[in-house]
Amino acid sequence: MSREILDSVWSASGIRLIGDGVPAGDVMAAQASLTHWNEWFPYWTGLGDTYERLAREAVAHGEPTDFLTSQGDALCDLAEVAGARDQVELLLHLGLAA
Repeated sequence: MSREILDSVWSASGIRLIGDGVPAGDVMAAQASLTHWNEWFPYWTGLGDTYERLAREAVAHGEPTDFLTSQGDALCDLAEVAGARDQVELLLHLGLAA
């Protein structure tokens, strides 16, 4: 049953995820690696954690510099990743609704 739920989610929402701003490469990687529904939430939250860590590292790397553009870019990236947490909530909701 778990695989059937996952297949149903991909059928109903795979393209929509990309339209909602999830990078296509992330969606394709998830489709290639997820085999059961119980892997869905850990996969996406783990990916979000990775992106958040990278964004925080970029902010920390830019803090000691005088390059305001680089600092601003890093902070914008962090804000975008923090907003991705909302996308994880959406992914979970879409999966549960399928």
